[in-house]
Amino acid sequence: MKKIIGILMIFLTNLTFAEMTPKKEANEIVKNMSAREKLGQMIMMDFRNWNNKPFTIMNDQVKEVIKNYDLGGVILFRENIITTKQTIELTDSLQKSSPKIPLFIGTDQEGGYVTRLSMGTEMPGNMALGAGRSLELTRKVGETIGSELYALGINFDFAPVVDVNSNQKNPVIGVRSFGDSPKLVGELSSVFIEGLQSSGITSTIKHFPGHGNTSSDSHIGLATVNYSEKEWTKIDKIPFEMAIDSGVDAIMTAHVIIPALDDTKVKSKKDGTMIGTPATLSKPIMTGILREGMGYKGLIITDALNMKAISENFGESESVINGILAGGDIMLMPVIVWNEKDKKKLESLYTRVLEEMKTNEELSRRVDESARRIVKLKLEKNLKSNESLEDRILKGEKLVGNEENKAIEKVVAEKGITLIKNNDNILPMDISGKKKILFIAETKTRNNTMEDQVKKIEANVEVSKLSINYKQGLTSEIKSRIDKVDYVVMVTGNLRRNTKINDIINYANKEGKKLVTISGKNPYDIIYTPTVRANIAIYGITGYDVTNNHRNSLEANVRAGIKVIFKGTDSYKSVSPTGKLPVDIRGIDGKILYERGYGLNYLEEK
Repeated sequence: MKKIIGILMIFLTNLTFAEMTPKKEANEIVKNMSAREKLGQMIMMDFRNWNNKPFTIMNDQVKEVIKNYDLGGVILFRENIITTKQTIELTDSLQKSSPKIPLFIGTDQEGGYVTRLSMGTEMPGNMALGAGRSLELTRKVGETIGSELYALGINFDFAPVVDVNSNQKNPVIGVRSFGDSPKLVGELSSVFIEGLQSSGITSTIKHFPGHGNTSSDSHIGLATVNYSEKEWTKIDKIPFEMAIDSGVDAIMTAHVIIPALDDTKVKSKKDGTMIGTPATLSKPIMTGILREGMGYKGLIITDALNMKAISENFGESESVINGILAGGDIMLMPVIVWNEKDKKKLESLYTRVLEEMKTNEELSRRVDESARRIVKLKLEKNLKSNESLEDRILKGEKLVGNEENKAIEKVVAEKGITLIKNNDNILPMDISGKKKILFIAETKTRNNTMEDQVKKIEANVEVSKLSINYKQGLTSEIKSRIDKVDYVVMVTGNLRRNTKINDIINYANKEGKKLVTISGKNPYDIIYTPTVRANIAIYGITGYDVTNNHRNSLEANVRAGIKVIFKGTDSYKSVSPTGKLPVDIRGIDGKILYERGYGLNYLEEK
């Protein structure tokens, strides 16, 4: 016992000896661990809520769970991250709950669509970066996100997404991807990783072996990718190879079935049917392909094991055991522990796995191997801070969401705006001389924030707003509103089929009104609005900045889009569109309507 305490003291006080490498030191630490302590290092839990309330301040119950189960990591969600000061105090108290070995404290701060911080800098998201095609800016975004997380005491980011969005009907990736070109995704991912790591963050790419060609959401059910091994090698594999060459720290698995890579069938606990083995639980994929075939030596972390794709088809304990045997090092969220009673589930999990380890030599060996890999990376990342809590709070409040970071966000958003259609040079719209504009969107929030932005360009502009469900089509009220204005701006978001929105567009065209649509999320909406004369893609999400007072501030992507649509004034500079499509846009018949790399400027007409 004295020996392990001595080793851990070296670890915690950051003392190093010339002959003690992180690998050797990790081996010594793990050699003196119990089986329960080794298993604990492999478990990353979430405490999103506690007793039906968001977990934002440490309590004795959570502290006891971390200590008694020797947890190796905690993942934070939006519910946990409210203010800079509160988050730093929370992460500090989490680390103090693990006195032996520091915790990995992670979150999903991808930027754009998946943003966990309630403060700070949201960033426009990966597809906006793909449209901008700047390696320098992409690296800067990774560095900025990393610096804010590091200041908050978060040391593990589940980013970037390196999935190639090869299926434009994908419900879970979309604008989270850099695009549908393996090379472009790989290049941008690599510099994003460099940026995160330069700020001291453990970077985790996702979702291996690829989630970009699915048409279902693995949060809900199992997704199957039905293409050949040759197709996988030419598409999804490439960005992962490039990221591994760049020295990425960790790779997250995908709960997808790819029969071409593993055609093993197992019986579902949900209904007894035979189903394919998801990559997360597949040894041929995780060990055979990723470890042995691609030579990957870093951490493998599962996607959340409590997602329905896994939880409904495989038992909790069985998922952990099979995930470890497949090659996984960190089991993410294997059970939900959100109150005192839930601890029984975690105890049952530990009991089952530890019992299996007594007779299963392969499982025992794998736990030992993973524990060494985890502790080694923790040593290399030097997770223990020597600064006082007060100093960290002061630094964090100066850094998180500061003007410099917001300026980077602005540049990225503006550089990504893509002009897809501009018949008769409708854009840019001149709003000088008290012009009248009608904003149409499905939410009041988007309309209100667009009005705020356009009035910064021209205070005398007259604005009217309609918040409608596009399924309702053209009404007498909409006709009347269109008749009274000079311009119409409509925001769409992930259209899936031809809708009655076209009745509105056609009426405006017939009446000679200048109308532009903003594809507010994926750029594919142009497929379903064939008669629109002007369209821009902004690669956004909600329309409001989720890191700035929630719904009271306009998303950077929307701000940039408005500046592209309207001509500037003497006091306000507008933006010219420079973004290029990072994806092919295919029509309903599958033929390409707009190729990757396409994007107009204001000297061209299409």
